[in-house]
Amino acid sequence: MTKPPEYVPATQEQLDELLALARPTFPAPQYELLSQVLATFVFVMQALRNVKTSLTRFRKLLFGASTESKHKLHHPALAPPMQMSDALACNFVSEFATIIGNHARQGELT
Repeated sequence: MTKPPEYVPATQEQLDELLALARPTFPAPQYELLSQVLATFVFVMQALRNVKTSLTRFRKLLFGASTESKHKLHHPALAPPMQMSDALACNFVSEFATIIGNHARQGELT
């Protein structure tokens, strides 16, 4: 079982210093990735520190807006109806007619 990561406060100057040390030793693509990861870390930490940022807003910021609403999930009548393709609808009607015809021939329908 791995130990959860420990929060380490770092200033922008400390991160810039790390990037300056890493630039000569990392190949350009890896250095760019490291720079972007650290920029993301700074962005997230600043958003967390901002007292006005609600958890809902922060979640939307990270994961995007929700495409479903709980209201529609609990009230399926409000959700848009499912659309059946023309081919599937024709196949369904054909099979249904065959089943009805078979039952009618066998005297099972009154």
